[in-house]
Amino acid sequence: MRQQIRKKRLNGLDKYLIYCIVFFTIYVISERIAASITGISCDSLTNAVKLFCGGEAFLCAMIKRHKLINARKAAENFREEQGGFEYDD
Repeated sequence: MRQQIRKKRLNGLDKYLIYCIVFFTIYVISERIAASITGISCDSLTNAVKLFCGGEAFLCAMIKRHKLINARKAAENFREEQGGFEYDD
């Protein structure tokens, strides 16, 4: 019987991080273009966008890191309870 390859799906946190990175990149590029054309830079708006996107992305990354650490600890505890053996299903 053929084994089906499971596609890894992105969860909501990963999608949100990708959205923040894409939005911030597009904003910085468009702000640089507008600043070079008009000669006026929107420093206050840029700082607000950096604060929002950077803060949100940092918090999401910390949540993801915390989840991965907890999952690794749970897997180690499970292996210890099973006597250190790894079973192949």
